Amino acid sequence: MMAITIAQPWAQLLVWGAKAYETRSWRTRHRGRLLIHAGKLFTQAQRELCLREPFRSLLKARGIARPEQLPLRAIVGSVKVIDCVDVDELSADLSERERALGDFGPGRWAWRLGNRRVFASPMGWRGHRGLFEVTMESHAAG
Repeated sequence: MMAITIAQPWAQLLVWGAKAYETRSWRTRHRGRLLIHAGKLFTQAQRELCLREPFRSLLKARGIARPEQLPLRAIVGSVKVIDCVDVDELSADLSERERALGDFGPGRWAWRLGNRRVFASPMGWRGHRGLFEVTMESHAAG
């Protein structure tokens, strides 16, 4: 199955369904199930972001009181990639919250996501750049 590494808190917000889109500087032709891997880097700026709205409320609603509670270096769930569109094609109907959770600037791509699944226990995994393949064989070797 294909996977992508995403920094926290965005990785968790994606699998919870708090974000409808993942925004990237590159488009994907991948459609279907995609594992979400929470990366190993968690900068001070990202930790501070967790304490600001709308991040704080979204995390608190799921029982995350402190940024340190977010899993790192682990596959936290999966989503279904439904479509990938230029952000210019998105309607002006994007909510203020959705805009705050992504980078919808010019030249960006919005991956429309659905059918989220949260893993009860994050699965430790080494991330990679771009999309990467995850197999049970690679898990056993890792």
